[in-house]
Amino acid sequence: MHQTTGAEHREHKTAQLLRADARVKLFVLFSALLLVVSARGVVLPVFVLALSLGLMVWLRVSLKSVALRFIEPALIVLVIIIFKSLTGTEEFLRLYGISFYREGLSEGLHMALRIAAAVAAVAAVTFSSPVADLLSALQWMRVPSTLIEVALFAYRYIAGFHDEARVIYSSQRGRLGYVGVQRSLGSVGMMCGSLMMRALEQAESTALAMKQRGYDGQMPRHHFEPFRYSEVAAGLALCLLMLALWWLR
Repeated sequence: MHQTTGAEHREHKTAQLLRADARVKLFVLFSALLLVVSARGVVLPVFVLALSLGLMVWLRVSLKSVALRFIEPALIVLVIIIFKSLTGTEEFLRLYGISFYREGLSEGLHMALRIAAAVAAVAAVTFSSPVADLLSALQWMRVPSTLIEVALFAYRYIAGFHDEARVIYSSQRGRLGYVGVQRSLGSVGMMCGSLMMRALEQAESTALAMKQRGYDGQMPRHHFEPFRYSEVAAGLALCLLMLALWWLR
């Protein structure tokens, strides 16, 4: 009799998670985002953040991929914390004549925690689901087809434009295009212009190719399998748990 090893059990659970219904995942995600954004305390954001990071560790997502998801939100969070720290009544630090207040810092950190939890939740769902399944689930939820098409094309071509930008940047750097502030700004402007022209050319080529293949403006509908009771029950249980944590400060 064959006995499953720990590695086989882990792979089986991972495969089950990846195959889980994308509609259930999106319902849980939207519920989590709504509750996290409106949370008054720190219990729920900490729970969602820990659960999402733990899920990404379970899926063996690379640290680089996770870091890339958090870079831009981290910059926004830093700005929020700085500006929030400028408001309040209890001063705790003064630098170059600028006062920073404890109440504002506390509010900024709370807001930063909620943003981090929301970003982690979105990242966990996108890492655990194929993009095609998520877009099909959005279509099932009656999200306007225009938004789905824009998201689909953005996902399809963003990697190509990133590679194009990297080639242009390397070429400019080899020609000393980033020596000095003025030349750097000029090089960035030229790169943006080249990418814009590339995007317009790609849009025309894609529209022509789709028209030649009979595209009539209507996206084909994906036929989902019936909901699995176990997945629906697990999703509802998680939502109820988050709702209970939402009440805690």
